[in-house]
Amino acid sequence: MESPIVSIDVSNGNSHYMCFIKNNKRFGKVKKIDHDIEGFKRLLEDIQKLEAETNEKVCAVFEATGVYTKPLERFLSKNSIKTYIINPLESARKRKEEIHNKKTDKLDPISISKVYYDKEEMMELKKKDETHNWLRKKNRLYEDQLNHLRKYKVTFQNQLSICFPGYLDLFKDGYSDIPMTILKKYPHPDLLKNKKAETVARYLEKNTCHTHKV
Repeated sequence: MESPIVSIDVSNGNSHYMCFIKNNKRFGKVKKIDHDIEGFKRLLEDIQKLEAETNEKVCAVFEATGVYTKPLERFLSKNSIKTYIINPLESARKRKEEIHNKKTDKLDPISISKVYYDKEEMMELKKKDETHNWLRKKNRLYEDQLNHLRKYKVTFQNQLSICFPGYLDLFKDGYSDIPMTILKKYPHPDLLKNKKAETVARYLEKNTCHTHKV
């Protein structure tokens, strides 16, 4: 790929970046900014200078580093700057090809830029719409509740095996309305063993949606 870029090495709360007119042609030195209003303002000013120099739109390239990149992603999206995220393993391979192959904040933007320029095609980072974000949050909540439910079921089964052994073996689904209604009424086998089947059936008919024939 050939276009002017700003190559960014993202850390927790700050970043080092360098501008490139094209592959191996730098535009200025490596600079460090904090992820705050002042820092992003400086980054935007350098991007605008590079655009004025090349008369082309500048895109941003950085490694995927999870939550550390979120403030930067929001800033770039707000300012309509095209963004590409690369795999950290790719830039690590580029560093190994260099003479000075140790990871340093000042050299990492160079390795990141080489990954971009060596690729024929890259996937642009697209802003996710509100529906996607809402569904993702709901899915996380669902997974969390599901994990809690599994733990509660294990605890329930362990306790039930003590106070009512063999109970869950009587039913195909021990958590459906019939077994749970019986258990609520007769929480111990001694309360159930002397009851007539007809008595239990009438209770179930009254307290569930099921009916029985005499």
